[in-house]
Order: sequence, then C-alpha cells, then structure tokens
Amino acid sequence: MEVWTQTAIDTDLGFINVIRGGDAGPWVVCWPTLMGDHRSMQAFAELLVPRHRVLLIDPPGFGINRHISTWPPLAQQAALAHRLVDALDIDRFHWVGQGFGGHVGAELVTRVGYRILSLTLASSPFVQSARVNMVSRMISWVLYRYEFGRYFVARHLTQQMVTGNEAERELTLRHTSSALDGTHLSVLRKLQPTPQPILTRLRERLVPIAIPRLVLAGSMDNMVLPRDQRTVADVLGARYVEVDSGFMTFLAQPNACAHAVLAFFQDNPRPAAD
Repeated sequence: MEVWTQTAIDTDLGFINVIRGGDAGPWVVCWPTLMGDHRSMQAFAELLVPRHRVLLIDPPGFGINRHISTWPPLAQQAALAHRLVDALDIDRFHWVGQGFGGHVGAELVTRVGYRILSLTLASSPFVQSARVNMVSRMISWVLYRYEFGRYFVARHLTQQMVTGNEAERELTLRHTSSALDGTHLSVLRKLQPTPQPILTRLRERLVPIAIPRLVLAGSMDNMVLPRDQRTVADVLGARYVEVDSGFMTFLAQPNACAHAVLAFFQDNPRPAAD
C-alpha cells in the first residue's frame, strides 16, 4: 500500500493539513464533497499513485481539518487551495473535485487556469435542483434545533444520495455519520448550497477557458441528477461518464472512477512542468 504523508500548512484560516502520496508523475489535487472528507476519495487516490502524485485536501472544518471552526465562502476556499499548492511548490496539476470540491476547482480555473492540466467535476451541481435546496433547508433546520441531529441528517442524506443499492447505502451512511460526528456544529450549521446566481456566473466564466473537462455522474444519484450533469457537460464541452453509483462516486466505485479519470488524462496529455 502507498505511504501517505500528512503536512500542516499555515494559512489565513490557521494550519490546514493535507495528505500527499506518490513519488513521480503529474500532480492530481483531490477535494472531497461536503458532508465528507478525504477518506471518501482515498481508495480512488490509491489507484492513481503508481503514475501520479496525489494531494488530498479536506475542506476547512472537516476530517483532518475539523479544528477549523468556520466555513468560508467559495471564493475564499479557492484562494485557500491556491495557497496550499503554492506552499508545496506544485506548479501544474489536475483537479478532481466531488460536489462542492468541483466548484472550488472551477473557481480556481477562472483564476489560474494556466496552471491546471484538467478539471474533473464529480456530482457537482451547476444546475441547482429543488431537491438539493429542500435537503439543505432540512439539514439547517435540524442542526439549528437539535445539537444531536447529526445521525438523522446522515440517514436522510444517504436516502437522497443513494437509490436501489443497499450495500452502497450502508457504506455511505457509515462514512457520512463518521464525517459529521467529527465536525464542529458551528460549521455544519453554516453549510448551504452555493447560490444559483454564483454558479451561473461561475459556469459562464468557465466556458471560454480552454482546459480539458470531465463530468463524472452517478447513474443512481438522486441528489445531483444524471440528466442535469449531462446538460452541464454539454454546456462546458466536457467528456461525460456515468458510473454505477449514487452521489458519492469515488467512495462507492473507486475502480470505475479511476479507470474513467486515468483514461481522460491519457486522452488529454498536457505538459506538466513542475
């Protein structure tokens, strides 16, 4: 098994921990979804390191960065990502983001697109559905009123994220419950979907930037619907791939996701001076 090292980097938010693996090859930066942490992408990342170096970043307030008790807006998180890769002297890199992690990567592309080799968006809702808004309001309501509502939220999220696969539902519930248990309540109470006007402007700014793009969707995703993801891929001129999973594609199907992402890298070679 690959040896992973943890490094603490000083930022405006305090020390942010990152995890690195791999000895050679282009860098791949992985940013997981909200309500999750790097463990949801760990098995996927293990499959990349024979040919790539991988940087796993937990969002502020989650996982190995749960000591951060604030939730910055999208622009500040993109600036944070920029600070982290600069601190590690990573010049050019692929970005792989799940959910909100895809939004962070897209925002970073609009700032320093010349440094990003490719952008993978996995279940990143650029078309915000009524279901996403409904679930977000429910989460906020529960967490504002019940300090011990995390397990209820985890169960409800799992029901929305996974349909028709009991094994994946149990896996998602265990991961989401663990991630929520370790997260400060003040962070959870601030979580909201990125407002649609911001997503629309981000999509419009992203379209003219010449960078290879992959949209990865879960065929059983009941939160970020595959048909909406296909529309996003068409608008962005991106390759579109569906895997047999719900929302948390990298957690449920690491092998299928690695196959899709590595094939995408191979078909879109770009110089990776580092």
